[in-house]
Amino acid sequence: MRKNMNFSISENESARFLHNQVRKTYYEAPKAIEYDDENILAIEDDPAKELVVQKNPTDEDSTTISLPSPYHGNQLSMASTLSEYDEAKNLRGEFQKGLLSSVYDVKSYINAVKEDRKAIKLRPSAAASINAQIEKKRMEIHALMTEMKGTFSNIGRELKESFSELRANLGESKMQLQEVLGFDDAVKGFDLELVTDDNIDFLDIYAQFLGEEYFKMKENYQRAIATMSELFMLENERARMSAPIEYEQLCEQYDSNVIQRATAVHDTYIVQQGKSRDMYMERLALEFKENSTLQKADLDLIDAYLEHKRWFKQRSKALYRDWERDKKELRDKTVKMIEEEVEETKSRLMKDLELYRMESKKEKKHYKLEEKRKDYEEKMRIINEIEADKKRYEQEEQREKDRIAKMRAEEQKQLAQNFKQERAKLSAYEREQRERRDEEERERVMEQLRRNKDKIDEIQRKEMEKYEQLYQQKEMRQREGEIKQERLDKAVEKYAFRPQVEGDFDRLIAETTAREIRKVTVSDAADNVQLFKNPGYTTDGLMKDIRFKVSTALAEAGLQGTSYGQELLRGLGSKPEKSILI
Repeated sequence: MRKNMNFSISENESARFLHNQVRKTYYEAPKAIEYDDENILAIEDDPAKELVVQKNPTDEDSTTISLPSPYHGNQLSMASTLSEYDEAKNLRGEFQKGLLSSVYDVKSYINAVKEDRKAIKLRPSAAASINAQIEKKRMEIHALMTEMKGTFSNIGRELKESFSELRANLGESKMQLQEVLGFDDAVKGFDLELVTDDNIDFLDIYAQFLGEEYFKMKENYQRAIATMSELFMLENERARMSAPIEYEQLCEQYDSNVIQRATAVHDTYIVQQGKSRDMYMERLALEFKENSTLQKADLDLIDAYLEHKRWFKQRSKALYRDWERDKKELRDKTVKMIEEEVEETKSRLMKDLELYRMESKKEKKHYKLEEKRKDYEEKMRIINEIEADKKRYEQEEQREKDRIAKMRAEEQKQLAQNFKQERAKLSAYEREQRERRDEEERERVMEQLRRNKDKIDEIQRKEMEKYEQLYQQKEMRQREGEIKQERLDKAVEKYAFRPQVEGDFDRLIAETTAREIRKVTVSDAADNVQLFKNPGYTTDGLMKDIRFKVSTALAEAGLQGTSYGQELLRGLGSKPEKSILI
């Protein structure tokens, strides 16, 4: 929701914001607009989302604007809107003049008190009457400051109430405005919830320090914002008017079904899938192949309109982002300049107070020091209130940003939950399909087993015989190991005598005789000659033999030990090829 609203003391919402918002909606909506000197024709893209701007030819100042649903039935008069804006501007000017008058009254009272205190030095005899006048003026200053404080409190309360009411009124139209503006696509660096707040009314409390200078700076800032808005609308309108054909003219030349089909092909191939233009034009020509009335020039015209519509939407978003960025920079510079001016005024005030303190020390007058101390405390209290208001405003702004961030986090969390649910559904569906396929495969295997039961029984019988033979051979090998161990044990018992030999470590690590001979032997070419060749087999050589290939295939199929496999091997050649030997 936008927050850059302007308020006056007696207004509930800013007429200027409503006027700019309607104009921006009118110019940014991706619809065809036809202009005429006498009438502004209706804009129609979707019957459920219609923005109609009509001008009464008989009344030059009467213009009505109908916003999209849910605004049907609520028509706004442009003339009344402008008159309300002028009235609000006049009320704001009167308030500024009254505020300046109050500030000048306070300054005049302070100057009068200074003159009276100087008069005490010149006429000590009249000090009592002058002090009475000073006390009276001090009471008047206090009353005036109290009145100003109450006025500012009322203004702040009215601003908060008006802002809350406006947000409530605009809350219902948030989604409709967002849809009409065309910001439903994800755009990097832009968020409709975080648009720039160009309102600096929260700095009005500084007017009592800066006076007319503050209102001049604020007026210049508002003029700059208005100029930037006009430039933005002008650039947006210039981009819109560069369309090759208006929407109404396109509807008159071609049937709505043709436009909708062409739009669907364009959105599918260009916007969503990012296909090449050649492929897109081929698909567009194929779509209207049966329509003999549409020529290549017609398809090019429709394509040019759709491309301009897509470009205009991107251009509007880019212009809006630049506009918001420039407004933010201008607002930050203005706020910084006003705050620096306030700091300078505060510094001058502190210097004046320090000068007064030095004078009171020199004059040895305790009551002057007491008065200046009270004056200093009052001014510091006002400054502290200003800083507290500023800090409170920053906290409210931070809370608003935190709320928006939390809302976006909840949306992301909801999207993640939806994705998990969809993924769980997909996993369940895939698991169900896999179980169904496994069940079908199991039934097929069982059917195959039932058909091959006799063969399987025969194979199992032969396998059991082989297993029994292997088991007997294993027992024989184990028994041979036991017999060998018994012979070794008996041999150890026979040769129990062990000769006693002294250890010689040098002899143990010395080179053997063969090793020493090998070191001194010099090899020649005859030593490296290969005297004979060791024949052997390789995988590639073995696979050249058809009997080996067939035997391997039968083994993989489990048919090597069957009668069929044996007959097949007997039918092949009995001798391997000589080429398989290395």
